[in-house]
Amino acid sequence: MARALGRVFAKLGEKKNRQKARLKFVVAKLGIEEFKRVVEEERRTMPEDPSWRKYFDAIPRYEELPKLEAVQLNGAQRP
Repeated sequence: MARALGRVFAKLGEKKNRQKARLKFVVAKLGIEEFKRVVEEERRTMPEDPSWRKYFDAIPRYEELPKLEAVQLNGAQRP
């Protein structure tokens, strides 16, 4: 989705005036519903790129995270 947003902004965003080179101005120009439609259309036309997903495979799952020991605060150990 982020890639599609970036591509839509690159196509429709302001290039000359840096003050208006923001995504919010593209949304204001098109309207939120048209903007969503354009982004979704862009997303459907993009080729699949599995390389960006490799990073997520390296992140440990919650179940795999080590258990943390109790932390002492002001000399008292918390359960």
